[in-house]
Amino acid sequence: MTLDVAVIGAGMAGLAAARTLAAAGHAVQVFDKGRGIGGRLSTRRTEFGAFDHGAQYATVRDPAFSQYIAELHEKGAVHVWDSVRDGAMIGKPGMAALVKAGFEGQDGIAVATGFEVAHIGKVAEGYVLSDKDGTHHGPFDKVIVTAPAPQALNLLEAFGEVFQRLGDISYAPSYTLLAAFDKPLDLIDVPELGEASQLSMVCRQSARGPDRTSDHDLWVVQASAAYSATNIEEERDAMVPVLLRLFQDEMGVDVPQPIYGAGHRWRYALVEEALGEPFLLSADGSLGVAGDGLLGPRIELAFLSGAHCGQAMA
Repeated sequence: MTLDVAVIGAGMAGLAAARTLAAAGHAVQVFDKGRGIGGRLSTRRTEFGAFDHGAQYATVRDPAFSQYIAELHEKGAVHVWDSVRDGAMIGKPGMAALVKAGFEGQDGIAVATGFEVAHIGKVAEGYVLSDKDGTHHGPFDKVIVTAPAPQALNLLEAFGEVFQRLGDISYAPSYTLLAAFDKPLDLIDVPELGEASQLSMVCRQSARGPDRTSDHDLWVVQASAAYSATNIEEERDAMVPVLLRLFQDEMGVDVPQPIYGAGHRWRYALVEEALGEPFLLSADGSLGVAGDGLLGPRIELAFLSGAHCGQAMA
C-alpha cells in the first residue's frame, strides 16, 4: 500500500529518510523552513561569491554512505578536500550540493521550502502539519521529524513518552562570520588553531575547490563552542565587528574592513551528547525522529539515522 509521508527537515537525515521511503514506493513530501535545502550543509550565495558557512566537510566510513557519495561523484557534486583532512568530502560547488544532488531526479519526492512546521495535528485521516499562520498540509499517514532535538520535542511531546528522550540530546552552538575582502589577507588558506583558540575553524573559501574562484578574498570564521555559547543571544549585525576583531587577534595579522560581512547563529551546530540509537518511533510506528542527535555529530551519521528511520517506517 502506498503511504503519504511527510518529512520535516531537508538536511542530510531528511534526504536519506525521503529517498528510502520513496524507494519503497511511498509518496513523500519534504518540508523545510529555510529558503533552500541542506540544513546545516549550507552554502550562502552573495554578489561577492559563495560561502560554506555551516558544516565544513563530510567523512565516509559506512558502506551505505560510501555508496551515496559515489552517486554524488557521478553527478559531479562532490570532491575530496585533503587540505584539512585526508578523505574529507565537500560539496561541489558548495556544501549544500551534498543534499541538493541527492534530491535531484528522485521520483515520489516533493520538496517545499519556506514552510516552518509549528504544529503536528492528529486527525481521523492521519496527521496535518500547520505553520504559525494556520496554513496547513496533509493529511499524511506518517511523519518523520529530522529537526534538531529541541525543535522535534516541541512538535512531538504530546505524542508519547518515547519522544521525551529527545531532551537527553545536547548541542554546542556556533557563531559564524562570513567576510569578503578586496585584497587577499596574509594568511594560509586553512590556518591551524590551538586548543585554547576561541575559533574552531577558519577557511579561505577559494581553497575549497577550483570552482570557488572569486574576485574577492572570502573567509568563513567559526567561533568555538564556548565562545559561541557566551554570545549566542547577541544580534548578528552586532557580532560582525566583534568576530572580525577576534579573527584579527587570533590570526595576529591586520584584518581590514570587509566589503561584505555577515554573522550567522547556528544554535544547534554540533551534537555534544547523542542518544545512541538510530531513530525513535511512536508506539504505532506512524511518527518517527531521525537526525544527528540520535547517532552522533557526523554528516554520515545523520544520513544513516534518516535511512534507518525510513526503513523502519516503510
